Amino acid sequence: MDIANELKKIRETAGLSQQKMADLIGIPQKSWYNYESGRSIPKMDVLLALADKGYTIKGLTTGIMEDWPDDLKKKFERNLAIAKTGAFPLETQADDFVKIVQAVDDHPPPGKGNFGLVSELEKLIKNSLAVPGIESRLTAVEVALKELRVAKISPELEAEYPAETTGTDNYTAEAEPKYGEVPFYNKVAAGVPINQSKDKSMVVSVPLRFIKTKLSDYYAVRVHGNSMIDALIPDGSMVLIKKSDVPVNGKIQLVWIDGQATLKRMREGEDRSWTLCHEDGTGRIIPLKEDSHVQGDFAAVLPPNIKPYTRKD
Repeated sequence: MDIANELKKIRETAGLSQQKMADLIGIPQKSWYNYESGRSIPKMDVLLALADKGYTIKGLTTGIMEDWPDDLKKKFERNLAIAKTGAFPLETQADDFVKIVQAVDDHPPPGKGNFGLVSELEKLIKNSLAVPGIESRLTAVEVALKELRVAKISPELEAEYPAETTGTDNYTAEAEPKYGEVPFYNKVAAGVPINQSKDKSMVVSVPLRFIKTKLSDYYAVRVHGNSMIDALIPDGSMVLIKKSDVPVNGKIQLVWIDGQATLKRMREGEDRSWTLCHEDGTGRIIPLKEDSHVQGDFAAVLPPNIKPYTRKD
């Protein structure tokens, strides 16, 4: 049988182009061209798609299926019945489930309304449970479970799993984090440089995990402004500063400019000049003057629950 010619007749009778025919059954246009030119033969899913659109020709499917093994032919006939009528045999396998659901939704049994899928699933479940002696087996399992519930637990198990516990016998609480006091500076700008004041009586308790050298090397400041927002240092942040007087390219540092302090990213130019860079998407910079100097390196943003308090002498 000339399969390619039969496919061409199907398409021309439908009055469709190769592209529209391919779109109708959900395949690439090139695949349909190969079928019509005889370069390849349609597979099962293509035949089923044609059948679903009403283009089943017995001679066509017979010609294609003549070299198929028996189990594949049987599977095709079953799936073809589903595509045509929406009905399916009770021995349908699990790998056909998706097609079953689609078929029953599209073609519910007459008089069933929207309950076609439910009725077909009920038949499938009933068939799967039709095991000889299943009720007696379930009864025996239920009896065994009841016996286990009332069975006395052995002394060894009672010792290993005591009936009552205090709730803390095997619980080890995590150690409380250790803190250290560092001086608190009132504020520092992450925007236009502002005056920085220091009240020696004010301190903050800092988790020691942030301290990499000795405690006296650090102090805390409150940041005002959002020019470092892209570095995750928003307005109002309490930040930890490690004392330093050395500018470092690429590092966020606290810098004095004309007696005022600001927190910025340091950048060194090719001409050895230094600039302070905003990190807020604006690209703004502040040239570093000759009388400016680094006051410290940014170490961390402190948790929001940390507040300054008066030192206890």
